[in-house]
Amino acid sequence: MIMKKLCPNCGTQLDNDAVFCTSCGTNINNGPKLPHFITSLNKRMNITAILIGFAVLGVFIFIFSMLFSFLVANGFINFSVFRLNNHN
Repeated sequence: MIMKKLCPNCGTQLDNDAVFCTSCGTNINNGPKLPHFITSLNKRMNITAILIGFAVLGVFIFIFSMLFSFLVANGFINFSVFRLNNHN
C-alpha cells in the first residue's frame, strides 16, 4: 500500500513527490505558498470541468429522451404488455 502525503495546511492527499498542495498551494517542504491567483485558477478550472460535465449529461439526456419519444411514437417500442386487462 502506497502512503500519500497530506498537506499540513488543508489535509489534501498528495503524491509523494508533490512539492506544492494541489488544493491550497502550500509548499509541502515548508516554503512559501503559491500565489493566490494560481490556486484560485485551479479551483475555477475544477468548477468549469464540473459545469461542462453537467452540460454534456444534460445534452445526453435530452437526445436520449427525444430518441425514446420517437421510437414510442412510431411503434418501435410497445408498452401493451404493461397495460392491465380488465375482463368484465
